[in-house]
Amino acid sequence: MQAHTITWSPADGWSAPFPGAVPGHTLVLAFGDSLLLDMDQPLAELNSAYAGCTVTGCSTAGQFAAVAKAGQPLLMRLDPAPLVVTVVTFDQVTIRSEAVLLEGRSSEEAGHWIAARWRPENSGIFVLCDGQIVNGDRFTAGLLDGLAELRPAGAPAVPVSGGLAGDGDRFERTWVLVDGRPVEGAIVAVYFEGPALQIGHGCVGGWSIFGPPRKVTSSDGNVLFELDGQPALDLYKQYLGDRAVGLPATALLFPLALHTDDGGEPVVRTVLSVDESSHSLTFAGDVPIGSTAQLMRATSERLVDAAAQAAVAATRTAAATPAASGSSVAIAVSCVGRRLALGERTEDELEAAFEELDPGTVLAGFYSYGEIAPARGGRTRLHNQTMTMTVFREQP
Repeated sequence: MQAHTITWSPADGWSAPFPGAVPGHTLVLAFGDSLLLDMDQPLAELNSAYAGCTVTGCSTAGQFAAVAKAGQPLLMRLDPAPLVVTVVTFDQVTIRSEAVLLEGRSSEEAGHWIAARWRPENSGIFVLCDGQIVNGDRFTAGLLDGLAELRPAGAPAVPVSGGLAGDGDRFERTWVLVDGRPVEGAIVAVYFEGPALQIGHGCVGGWSIFGPPRKVTSSDGNVLFELDGQPALDLYKQYLGDRAVGLPATALLFPLALHTDDGGEPVVRTVLSVDESSHSLTFAGDVPIGSTAQLMRATSERLVDAAAQAAVAATRTAAATPAASGSSVAIAVSCVGRRLALGERTEDELEAAFEELDPGTVLAGFYSYGEIAPARGGRTRLHNQTMTMTVFREQP
């Protein structure tokens, strides 16, 4: 496996020549500012350079890449360049991608569509979704249900991870690269094939609960209308105080911990938009009636420590087979809310995760509107306000 990172900016163009590629074995991940939707040049050049390869990516709320070198760590920090590209070429693993547009489909139906393209020889799936239009919770549920129907009896669950595209703190438009072109309302799945591939996952939040538990008394999918019979937006404004003028961005500082009756770990839900007329909040995932919600907050130290824990967990599970060796690639998807909460300490989170990766690891990633990864216990879910890490390692 070989991996390289390059960047593009309007002032300087490409930071280096395009790395080489092998069609069928090369994955090109491009993470960038949503404004690239209006810039044809860099994405067109990238697509032309990697014809026959899998080229995908998405808009973000911040993009980054790093390379871990023994004794000489080099970090490309949260990058001001509007486009960060990571080119990964596997030796034995083959890859392909499939894309679906919502256009008349529900998010859950799109998940089933992606699952139907899975093959028994596939060793893992990485997904990128439009962050404004796709309901990440329902998409993930549809994908997992579809995979469960296709998976042979007794076979382990298919490793799935990924994230929802971002748009900084603007919450206006997001896109996913489909065949190298930015498309709104799209979902792309990358399928990995080959027994040589090992995949590890880490998923840690670092937030703590405060305030009284409140029952969700009125909601419709991912739109929350009432908590304990009171308008949800009004309650949020009470907690935010003077920060309420910055909604929806400031709501990211106080996500919800959602407890459902399935007995699993609570999930974190973050606000994507507000509706003053209906006094409602729209979240990245469903907020079911009858569930219990509590506000959350975090210190910078807890968020940074959680990022390190996610990297440790992903590295450990990727190396579960002793024969694993050689270079690896880590894809980190962290939440825009964490970036806003950390502020000037955002790079501390990236460095903490970076330092826990094995030497030779290339790290790529972005800040998102939702993270998809297995939680504790192995159940894949949509998360918010969470650092997730997926490590890909190829056996010799």
